[in-house]
Amino acid sequence: MKNDVRNLNSKCIYCEAGIEVECEEACFLEIFSKSVLTSPAFLPSKNISQVVGKLFADELLTYITLVTGALENVNFMGRMQALSNDYEDLHTFALSLYEAGRLQDGLEVLEFYKNPKKWETLSRMWGELGKPTGARSEGWEIYKELVKDTDGQ
Repeated sequence: MKNDVRNLNSKCIYCEAGIEVECEEACFLEIFSKSVLTSPAFLPSKNISQVVGKLFADELLTYITLVTGALENVNFMGRMQALSNDYEDLHTFALSLYEAGRLQDGLEVLEFYKNPKKWETLSRMWGELGKPTGARSEGWEIYKELVKDTDGQ
């Protein structure tokens, strides 16, 4: 009896062969091991393969159609939200500028997002100071003075 069918460190539950004693020839595990475990692998008929293959293909096409439709239905704002999530640091920097007294009106905010490159020097300083966002952040007072002295650029 192979150890992969029965653990020889415990008693057989079918023929009650003791520990480290192999099962009897008529034991279910012996018969199972010699018949079922040594039988050839199941090969489906051509008919089953065609039917199952068609079902699988149909399900896959339904799924692809569903996903494609969902992607097509993502509206403009959904795409903008996904894009916005990629720019979290940019948003945090803009918020820090607002908290430091810049970007106080909508037009300034729009100009910032149209051309954030013109804020690059101040952005680097913000990063060097640990990206402070408010009065409780370390480096905030220095950053706030830089914003004021550079006129935001």
